[in-house]
Amino acid sequence: MAFAGLLVLLSSTLATGIHQASPWELRLAAFNDILHLGRRSTFLQRSSFVKNLDYKIKLRVCSAYPADAPFEVLLNEVSIKEELEYKSCFEYTGDLRSGDNVNFKVAGLASGSFTIDQLPQEDATLVLVVHRHDKATMAVSFMSHVFAKLSGPQVALLDAYQGSSSSVVEIKPKDDDESKTETLRYNSVMALDEATYKVTLTMGDRKQEYELDAQSDEAYAIIRCGVDSEILKSYKQELMVYPTNEKTAEEKLDKAAAHQFVLSFSVAALFVGALAC
Repeated sequence: MAFAGLLVLLSSTLATGIHQASPWELRLAAFNDILHLGRRSTFLQRSSFVKNLDYKIKLRVCSAYPADAPFEVLLNEVSIKEELEYKSCFEYTGDLRSGDNVNFKVAGLASGSFTIDQLPQEDATLVLVVHRHDKATMAVSFMSHVFAKLSGPQVALLDAYQGSSSSVVEIKPKDDDESKTETLRYNSVMALDEATYKVTLTMGDRKQEYELDAQSDEAYAIIRCGVDSEILKSYKQELMVYPTNEKTAEEKLDKAAAHQFVLSFSVAALFVGALAC
C-alpha cells in the first residue's frame, strides 16, 4: 500500500507513494545521465561519469569493501583521503576534470582505479562505491550513481553485498503505522518528501533498523554491504546510509555560522559608518 505524502519522481500521473525508477526509465527522462549504475569485474578497472567543469559537482566516495585495512584514496596522484574505513564515506568538492583517476591503495599498494571521463552538464552529486568483486577473492569492483539536481530528497539503494543470503529493505515514515511500509528494490532510485523515515533490513527472522532524515535538496545512498565467504573472513550483512544525520546537522550549523558572520559583519559595517558620520 503506497503511503501518502511522498513525492513521485518522473511520473506522468498524479499518485502517492515512492516511485522507484529503473535505470532505463531514468535514461529516457529529461535529465542528462541522472543514473549511471553498474558493476565492473577487473582488478584495476576503469569506468566513467559525464563531465562539465561549469557546474557544481560533489563526489562522494564510499567503501562497502569488507576489510580491516583502510583504503587511501587519491585523485590522480594526490591523496584526498588518507584512511577510508569499511562502511564509511567522504565528500570531495574540489576540481574534477575529464580523464581524472580515482585511485585506491592499501598499505601503499594499488588496489583499483576508477576513471572519470565526463561529468553531468548540470549541478550533480556523484556516488562512487568500492566493494568486493566476489566472495572468494580480494579483488575490488565499483558501482556508481549520478544524482541530478532536484528540489526534493533522492535516495539510491545500492547492493554491494556478496553472498547467498537474501534480504528485503523496507521504508516507512518514522511516526506512521506499519500499513504505510514500502518495499524497495535494490539498485533503484526513489524520491521522497522531506521527513524522517525508518529503514528496515529484514534477513529471515532478523531485522536491523536505520533512520533516514531526508532533507530537501539532498541525495542519499543506502548501500547493502557485507560478505558471506567460506574461504576468507566473513562480514555480516547490513546497510550503510550516507550522508548521516550527523553530517546533515554539521552542514546546517556551518551554514548558520556563516549566516551569523555575515550579519555580524554587516552590523559592524553600519556601526563604523555611523561613527564616521
